Amino acid sequence: MYEIVINQEKTYVYLLFEHKSYDYKYTALQLLRYMYNIWDLDIKQKRLTKNKKLQPIIPFVVYASDKEWTRENTLSYLLEKIPDPVKKHVPDYEYLMLNLQVKDFDEIKGELLTQIMLKTMKIVFMKDINLDERLREILHLMKLYKNVENTQETLEVFELLIRYLLRAAKYLNKDQLEESVQKELPEWRSDYMSIADVLRKEGKEEGKEEGREEEKKETAINLYKMGLTMDQIAQGTGLDKEKLKEILKDVER
Repeated sequence: MYEIVINQEKTYVYLLFEHKSYDYKYTALQLLRYMYNIWDLDIKQKRLTKNKKLQPIIPFVVYASDKEWTRENTLSYLLEKIPDPVKKHVPDYEYLMLNLQVKDFDEIKGELLTQIMLKTMKIVFMKDINLDERLREILHLMKLYKNVENTQETLEVFELLIRYLLRAAKYLNKDQLEESVQKELPEWRSDYMSIADVLRKEGKEEGKEEGREEEKKETAINLYKMGLTMDQIAQGTGLDKEKLKEILKDVER
């Protein structure tokens, strides 16, 4: 929430940020639901303006992907066209949008933290020859931010940055990232290694869980072919009936 001046009066406005990594058709509807939930909570908690009004909400979408965004940024884009005399009875709004897919890396400006976050979102889909240089620039900004703020929150930002790059970056490998951290933030190399180790263990656990799920599916199919009922299979595998129906829908006894 930000304090602003409207009609010479101080008031507050919500900035609702939504990060999209794919071209989602119903973004305007999703944001509208978020706005309604905020307003509904404000009403219940009696968090209104001096004039007993709801706080304004400005929705803002940050889009980072290697695919083109093809949707218009209005609610009416999702609705069937209606005659002009009827339009005033139908809700509509327009959300702001920063499309990183069409914005050049060097055009991203602003405060240090803003640059760090937006350039990180941008780089995870980049694959040009300057990728190492771009990565070092982000980590250099992180170093500047650390020199200015240097708090526990700064380290948390670094951890978030590294987690996001390790999980989402399509064309960066761990060796590139580790080398860049060593050059720009050697004092945080041990923190980087700890994060990478945790993510590696999480990845192994996710792989084990996927393997267990596959075993359950195979067991369920075999039990079904043996003539057991859905209740018996559910009890034996621990799978719920809806999931079992999906697994067994194309299986013949």
